[in-house]
Amino acid sequence: MAKGVARPQEYIQALCDGVTISDLAHVFHMDRRNVTEKIRNLKPSMLREGHPVYRIDEASRYLMDPLVDIEAYIKQLRPNDLPPLLLKEFWAGQLNKQKFDLNDENLWPTPDVMAVLAKVFKTLKQGVLLFADTIEAQTDLTEKQRRLITQLSDGLLVELHRTLVEGDIDAETKPKRRQAEDVLITEDDGL
Repeated sequence: MAKGVARPQEYIQALCDGVTISDLAHVFHMDRRNVTEKIRNLKPSMLREGHPVYRIDEASRYLMDPLVDIEAYIKQLRPNDLPPLLLKEFWAGQLNKQKFDLNDENLWPTPDVMAVLAKVFKTLKQGVLLFADTIEAQTDLTEKQRRLITQLSDGLLVELHRTLVEGDIDAETKPKRRQAEDVLITEDDGL
């Protein structure tokens, strides 16, 4: 080998021990000032002839653009994974999104949803209670058929009441029980 050219082992050892800011600038195709700015929070691995040297594996984290899509990565984070400084911004963003969706009518306040459901169930209840009478007016019903229709109608109404008022629905769609009961009591004459 020519004089002054490092052997591969010596070169690798030098890289592992640390390189100067000028070396980092050369390796990463950057201006020396940019390297200095980007690694300002990185502590040198040691001093060589009075100059700081840095491990390439540590410096590269500061000098390379991440391979992940940062926006996609942040979106998949749960609130508990966020640094404390971002939590306030996260919840402010959530509140602003809710306000936007509310104004855009893509989000309804729970009392409005419950009022609509109460009206729907009241109309449904009135229709179900008239099943036997409507069928009997159009055709002859035996007493056994009338009892069966009444029993099925009553069972349906009890099930609807249990689902809405008693909260027998899955946790994702379950409204606060007190709100559901308040709306139904004011909107309905009782099932």
